[in-house]
Amino acid sequence: MVIINDTDFGYVIVDGEKIEHDIVILPNGKIIKRRKDISVKYRNMYGHTPLSKDELKYYLNSIGQNIKFIVIGTGQYGDLPLTPEAKNFLEELKSRGVNVIIDKTPSVIGKLNELYSKGAKTLSIIHVTC
Repeated sequence: MVIINDTDFGYVIVDGEKIEHDIVILPNGKIIKRRKDISVKYRNMYGHTPLSKDELKYYLNSIGQNIKFIVIGTGQYGDLPLTPEAKNFLEELKSRGVNVIIDKTPSVIGKLNELYSKGAKTLSIIHVTC
C-alpha cells in the first residue's frame, strides 16, 4: 500500500522517500516519473508543460486494466494546465464510470491515501511544483 507522507513546492514524499519530480502512481503501487516528453509539444501554448490527452492515454494503455479513479494533483498552487482535449477525454472517462478528481496537490493527498488504504484501482498523476 502506498502512503503519501507530505508535499511542498518541488517535492512529494511517498513511503518515506522524497521525490523531486512529477510522478505517476500506477494502480499496482509502482511509482514512475511523469512522462512530460509526451506533452512538451504544447509547452509554448501554455508556458508550462500541460497534461495532454496523449499523456493520459499513454498511462492508461500501459496499465492494461480497468481503473476506478484518476486523481490529478495540479501542483502546490494548482497551476498544472490540462489541454482541452485532456479535459474532454476525462469527461468521456467519467461517463464510463471512472471517478476523476482534479485539485491542488496538497488537497488530493488525503483522498489518495484513503483510496490506497481501500485498495481502489487508482491512477495518480502528481505535479510537485507550481
